[in-house]
Amino acid sequence: MTELRIRVTQPRAGELDVPAAMAGIKQAVLAAGDVDLLVIPELATTRYDIRRHISEVAPQVDDPAMQELRQAASAVGTVVVLGFAERSKSSVDGPALFNSALVIDADGSIAGVVRKAHLFAGETRVFVAGDQLAPVHTSIGALGVAICYDIEFPETARSLALAGAELFVVLSANMDPYTDYHLTYAKARAMENNLPLVVANWVGEGPRFTFLGRSCIVSASGQILADAGIEPGEAQAAVTVGRSQVDTDLDYLAQRRPELYRP
Repeated sequence: MTELRIRVTQPRAGELDVPAAMAGIKQAVLAAGDVDLLVIPELATTRYDIRRHISEVAPQVDDPAMQELRQAASAVGTVVVLGFAERSKSSVDGPALFNSALVIDADGSIAGVVRKAHLFAGETRVFVAGDQLAPVHTSIGALGVAICYDIEFPETARSLALAGAELFVVLSANMDPYTDYHLTYAKARAMENNLPLVVANWVGEGPRFTFLGRSCIVSASGQILADAGIEPGEAQAAVTVGRSQVDTDLDYLAQRRPELYRP
């Protein structure tokens, strides 16, 4: 078993503003030297704004501003997971925009990029859905990264757990009136897979939605270890990661009967 010090940052929502968003992220990273993992919400580099022209202003992995974030992560020795709008090229449809998560390892290297697989409502007019579910391997373990609506599908978390994820990391932009969904799924996905789970969410008024906050860190048994509440801020907790902590009477992964399940 390993104990990880985890922090989630819960920024105030607002209009599309790349300089302000990037400044907030950099500040949070530079202040994260006392934790192993820092998690920042969905579309963190632009704020959650799904107008089509987001693709024109969204910072990309190789941009100088993102390089600065990688250098900051390396300077403090912290793994950082944050959301961004990823421009890419699809071999079938030409240029594409993905709602993605960037995983920066503690040495500043890029551990992986995860694309949101389940697009919510108007996101389908702006983004292309990702087509893979796989853990991202980092210096602190295998992270099962999901983006907001992804985690509302039990298949997402179960697939990541079966593939070797040791901790679920969820980047969210969950809005009113879905508070109960947010907290219920966070606890349920942790409990049904015997894995701790971290959610980083926006809070306050955005361009179209009121975001509900409640970023949280949940143990493998579903206990909420830290909750950021409904104001901008942070939540932090130490989390135990490792299969040896699983209650053998409730080892759902080991007790599955896949021969009975149907697609």
